[in-house]
Amino acid sequence: MDTIAVVKVNNIKRHYNSKHALQFDTLQREERVQKACDFKKKLSSQQSIFVKMDSASENRTKASYVVSQITAKRIKPFMLRSV
Repeated sequence: MDTIAVVKVNNIKRHYNSKHALQFDTLQREERVQKACDFKKKLSSQQSIFVKMDSASENRTKASYVVSQITAKRIKPFMLRSV
């Protein structure tokens, strides 16, 4: 869950060699493929949270506009009465 400042090949290689080489170099081909699929699923589930929050916020804003429009249509304009 670390972030790399600039996504360049050398930065990614250095990050992999310093943080993950011991953990993943022992995996066989099939295990690597399975691990990569697991990482992709985790990433998409993390990204979907932001999409859901964005759509929920958008829905709230739309509902607020609809309520404001209905309210504006139903109220009577302000009129001054002369006494």
